[in-house]
Amino acid sequence: METNTPQIDTDSSILLVVPLAYEPFPLGSITPNGWLRTELEASAEGLAGHLFDFYRFVKNSSWIGGDQEYRLANISFANILFHSIKC
Repeated sequence: METNTPQIDTDSSILLVVPLAYEPFPLGSITPNGWLRTELEASAEGLAGHLFDFYRFVKNSSWIGGDQEYRLANISFANILFHSIKC
């Protein structure tokens, strides 16, 4: 009986990873069309697509070599209200 849980080889203490059930798609092989493409383009052209231009936690993110971390303690009450607005 085959299981999908990782097995440990007791002789070498190496975790044996279960093979993927499906092959992953190559990067860039899936592109949005129709309604989804329109929505993604509108989002990219709007506020969400321009956060790098004015929002210091994005512009100076440690993920891209900066020194800013986005933590709840770092933001003001006005920013909390801004982030809670649902369209």
